[in-house]
Amino acid sequence: MTLSVPSRSPESTVSKHLSNENIQSKTRLSKTKPNTDAISESVRDLCVSWEVNTDEWWTHHPDFRISLENETHYCFRPLPSEKAQLTKTLYDVQFQLNCSKTFTKTMWSSGWGADWSNVVDGLKFAHENRRPFSVYTPSSGWHYASKDGVDVCEKRDMSCYFLNLTNCPPIPSVKYGRQSYLSGGWKGFHLNRDFLEYATRPQTWLRKLVFDFVKPYEEQLLSPCTVLHVRRGDVVLLDSKPRRYHAIAEYMNKHNNVSKYVLLLTDDENAVGEALHEFPNHSWVYINRTRYKGAEGGWENHIPSNDPKQEVVVLLSALKLARKCEKMVHSKSNLADLIYSEMEAAQPGVTRINLDQGKGLAVHNEENVHSVNISKTYNNVI
Repeated sequence: MTLSVPSRSPESTVSKHLSNENIQSKTRLSKTKPNTDAISESVRDLCVSWEVNTDEWWTHHPDFRISLENETHYCFRPLPSEKAQLTKTLYDVQFQLNCSKTFTKTMWSSGWGADWSNVVDGLKFAHENRRPFSVYTPSSGWHYASKDGVDVCEKRDMSCYFLNLTNCPPIPSVKYGRQSYLSGGWKGFHLNRDFLEYATRPQTWLRKLVFDFVKPYEEQLLSPCTVLHVRRGDVVLLDSKPRRYHAIAEYMNKHNNVSKYVLLLTDDENAVGEALHEFPNHSWVYINRTRYKGAEGGWENHIPSNDPKQEVVVLLSALKLARKCEKMVHSKSNLADLIYSEMEAAQPGVTRINLDQGKGLAVHNEENVHSVNISKTYNNVI
């Protein structure tokens, strides 16, 4: 059973295909006339089994969000009115305007946070200028959708995982590289949250895969908890004045009041051994995944498993886990900002400690290349 192409009428579409299955929240369909475009405030959770693919319906109803997921079902709920209005306006720009005026940017293949900052930058700029926004992906593919001959889907782009961003194709002749259009209007994912959520609505199959993958880790991670985002990898390879690796002890500084339960998010396998060895009295939760050790992966090689789909499942699971915690300690990183955005959306008032904050030009220094030895010290500890 699949949802038909929506007319945005809850009676003609939702009531036919979304049903109440006696899970935590009851479905209450609105009694509006069949042709109305509005969704009544009486609508709450609209629930369906995982066997039902709602991707096409959700694409054209961005004013709904996922409200509940369990082993057998998932549910939608209307967004609050102000946010719903913004997403519907954004939808109109992306699906109802003249495609000849489409604004196009090239998909990056950098880190996850950087790649999405590029997409959000274009989407928000296009919305402000009432022009559709589309993403051009080179023939080589987006590295989170294609890696060394392993293709997640035929298109090898963000549409492998997420709902269609627009019905307007990209115009390669006017694509842009690493140019930002928001400039001073960017200021982080948490201040551009609505656009991030619009662009990253996962397809049904992906949400189910993440739900199943993350469940055992959710059971281990108890509150209160602290997220440590230990970004290492290629930061010491950036240029003549790279960023540095921070020792786990810097994150665990007593002034940071790190909780007993710690969610360790890191791209460095040695950081796991370092944490367990140096701070055995904390309850560490970390995802069992393939990681490089220190900088051995080289520059912007973020697919250590050579399985891009698995890497995306791990990333989305990490973001989901982080939402359980109240505090975060990190260094300079686009992904750290995205993680904070997830945490702040789940429970406003998250404490955020940036180890690089206030250090100015010292964050980038030629001596930082030697900090790779922090990682090497813990080779083969676990």
